[in-house]
Amino acid sequence: MKNTLLHKKGVKVALAAVVLLMAALCALPLTVHAADTEIYDITITADLREDGSALMTEVWDVNAIGDMTEWYIAKPGHKGNEYYISNLSVTDENGNTFTVVDNWDVDASREEKAGKCGILDTGDGYELCWGIGEFGPHTYTVTYELSNPVQSLQDAD
Repeated sequence: MKNTLLHKKGVKVALAAVVLLMAALCALPLTVHAADTEIYDITITADLREDGSALMTEVWDVNAIGDMTEWYIAKPGHKGNEYYISNLSVTDENGNTFTVVDNWDVDASREEKAGKCGILDTGDGYELCWGIGEFGPHTYTVTYELSNPVQSLQDAD
């Protein structure tokens, strides 16, 4: 009976942690720079793993207009015991998987960034970047691993 109570408490703690994680992710700033560019919808899913990491999936339904060359998601604050991002993957509405670039060049042209993605460490956090390719409507699926999103401390989880 004691194990059952501990299991129920553990499930409640895990569920509360997922809810807090989702609330925190929604509070992170969304940064887009381009005149007349539209974001119709962003759906974020977090699959929490037993080791405390999370597989994040963001589906972006957007329309790129103007002189922009890339999309990026700002993820501030990865210092100390906070989180780390790895294994970025981006696919478009046609199922094309973008090539991961180790050193993302924010100054590259739209043509140079097309079909590519990368993680930029800004020193204050990360930017998950990918080239827009052609102007117009797109649906991008962005996945990445988030380490350490849930922590268990002496006085809180």
